[in-house]
Amino acid sequence: KQWYQRRVAITAGDGQSIVWKMSGYELIPFVESRSASESVKQLNEKYLNLLNKSLSADSFYFSYTYDLTHTMQRLSNVDDSFKSLTYMERGDERFTWNRYLMSQIEICPELAGFCLPVVYGVLSITTCSLMGKTFDFVLFSRRNLNRIGVRYFVRGADDDGNVANNVETEQIIRHNGQVASHVNTRGSIPLYWSQRSNITYKPFVKLFNKENQKDVFVRHMQQQIALYGKNICVSLIDDKGKKKEKSTDCDSALIPLL
Repeated sequence: KQWYQRRVAITAGDGQSIVWKMSGYELIPFVESRSASESVKQLNEKYLNLLNKSLSADSFYFSYTYDLTHTMQRLSNVDDSFKSLTYMERGDERFTWNRYLMSQIEICPELAGFCLPVVYGVLSITTCSLMGKTFDFVLFSRRNLNRIGVRYFVRGADDDGNVANNVETEQIIRHNGQVASHVNTRGSIPLYWSQRSNITYKPFVKLFNKENQKDVFVRHMQQQIALYGKNICVSLIDDKGKKKEKSTDCDSALIPLL
């Protein structure tokens, strides 16, 4: 069975590296559950269904020769000590989706070299032509594994400043040996709020009256600045129709913090 699909991605130095996309998987039990009670078997079935659903997503990537967890911008400014580390050791934990699975393996020196970070996201590689010039355009979006969840059920920020639906997107252009990279991030509004689903098409927004709204906002922005330097913030909130209430409430909470 073919479990991986090969794609070519742009790298900063040696020209090209192979990126693999997971197209299949196998779950191998290491403990027999023949003596398990009926309730335990039902729980196992439930968790296996959840795991199968997650692994079936057409969005997992890894590479033997390129660090997918970091942007090209960051990789172009690292020292030799960073480069000497394995991909798992130096991998950005926000985007290393198999970090927990590998934790007991990578501590063994003889096995560490077999551990590779798996990234969840979208990778698109296109050869483009504009005004008579041909160039490669790469779009790579990495999904942050902190505060993940289904839309509407997980919104806003947690106590550590991590926001829901957080994605780092890198646009890379390569032409005549020159490479340019542009990075942006998106995420849920960094405040305490919710939007639980109900029978309505667009559930109402609830902004919690927590005294530490400012604290969680500051934590989030400190993370952003530490990771990316100076930030330019753009609001994507729709201020029309039913979303106007959400926009007004959130603006009222955010403006004093900016």
